Formats: sequence, structure tokens, C-alpha cells
Amino acid sequence: MSVYKFELPDEDSLIILKGKIANDNLSLALDTGASHTVIDLSTLLLAGYNLQDSIGTVSLETANGAVNAFVFKLNSITVLGKTILDMEVCSYDFFLSNVLLDIHGVLGLDFFQDSDLLISFKRFEITLN
Repeated sequence: MSVYKFELPDEDSLIILKGKIANDNLSLALDTGASHTVIDLSTLLLAGYNLQDSIGTVSLETANGAVNAFVFKLNSITVLGKTILDMEVCSYDFFLSNVLLDIHGVLGLDFFQDSDLLISFKRFEITLN
């Protein structure tokens, strides 16, 4: 069992988690309403992936409407001390879709398959088993 603290400075704040794709650092918003993890395309390109590495495309429903996204299989992704090898993630160009955020993407429920996840807003803690 691992316990991680998080901060919510104000009522509009997101739970931001630090992670890594291989050796590249990430900031991801925890999104329990997202079935899939989505990472900005520029982040993946900077991490060494190419569009030719895409294994397909999907249509995603976002808060701003539907977007076409690439699907990549990451060599590894680590968040909350948990590393997943060969995880499929969705990716599209946030900037071209008018998504201007200080994060690299959202961590969806697919990351937590085979895990127990507890979010305590009272203690500002995430417990992952």
C-alpha cells in the first residue's frame, strides 16, 4: 500500500500527480471521469515517440467536444509509484484543440485497473494498493 499527499489550493484546483514516461517528467490531472489516459501529443513527441509509432486512432469525447486522437503504446509510464509497461494511451494536440493547460494530460481510470484506489479529500491523500 502506498499513500501520497496532494494539494487543493482552492475549490477550482485539480489533483495534479507527478509521473514519468521513461525518463521524461509529467504532470497529470487525476480524472476519475475519464475512462482512458490522455497525454498531449507534443509531450509524447518530446519523449521520443513519433506519429509513425501510433497503433491507431479513436474519437474521444472531451469537455470541448469530440476530437480525433492517436493511440500509442508507451514503453512505460509511472505515476503514484506504479509502473505500467506497454500501456495504451490516447494523444492529440491540445494546443490545436484550444486546450491550454499547465499539465501534460489526464490520468484516467485505465491506469488503475487491478488496483484499489482511495481518494481522501478529508486527509488530502491518495492510497493505492
